[in-house]
Amino acid sequence: PEARVARVRIIANLVNSGEDNKRMILEYDGMLDGLLRIAHLDSNEHAREYAGVTLMDLASAPCNQISMAKNEKLLGTLVKMVLVEKVAATRESAITALQNLAFTKENRSRLVSFKEGIVLEALKKALSGDKNDKSRRRAAGALTNLTCDDTAETMGGHKGLLDTLAVVSTKDESSEVQSRAAMALTKLAASITIRMPCYPVLLDALVVASLSHAENSVSAVLRVKARDPENRESMAQHPGILDTLADICINSSSNANPKNTSKNSEAIKDRDNAMRAIMHLTNEPKNRKIMCTKGILDALV
Repeated sequence: PEARVARVRIIANLVNSGEDNKRMILEYDGMLDGLLRIAHLDSNEHAREYAGVTLMDLASAPCNQISMAKNEKLLGTLVKMVLVEKVAATRESAITALQNLAFTKENRSRLVSFKEGIVLEALKKALSGDKNDKSRRRAAGALTNLTCDDTAETMGGHKGLLDTLAVVSTKDESSEVQSRAAMALTKLAASITIRMPCYPVLLDALVVASLSHAENSVSAVLRVKARDPENRESMAQHPGILDTLADICINSSSNANPKNTSKNSEAIKDRDNAMRAIMHLTNEPKNRKIMCTKGILDALV
């Protein structure tokens, strides 16, 4: 076992030395299969850890990313590592490998649709349940990388994903994880349209995420959505949206802190975004009656 650990450690060191090494090691006959066996099945946790680091570093090279994402055995092994590996650092390496592979736009649709969404499911479970802050942060980063116009509908429709992003963005014990989850949610929101079945679920998720104390772009997303005339009636009628916009206006004003210029600047931006969203929604004549509420009027005073 010690000799095997030493061999994997040497490979990990060689991989961590430039793109040419990463390309050569990935293409070397039998090397990837051997690393996958060790990463998932080896009884020695140090061997698994070095194999996981090696896979993560191999996936960081742009020249390797497309070919690695096409390898079903590789993707399946990474998913299993995310879900069942006991060593936190090795789980983190597997998640980071998926995050690296998702950086290449050509890989995103394949990763999202792979075996009916098992990559998304693994990342969702890691984000909501991994005890390691770094793993949860990496999972949120991987979901952010996966998000684009081509994947948004599939991701938005994946059971529980939008809800998980919203809850983590408000309740995770790490403010950094909260921010990363909110970033993934708002990036996804930018690509989800009213014509997609997941649109009402997205609005629910944005209402929840707006409660986060971590920095987020929910108010900006709502402003952009409200700017589109086809969204206005559904947004005004959706439970919680008007209350959320009013609360952002009121809370951003009351929470302003002249001594904290950065925080104060964010509060001003949030209030401006929410006020503009309200303005856009009132441009729809059908909304004006239901929008004449105490909450909206309080926000305007």
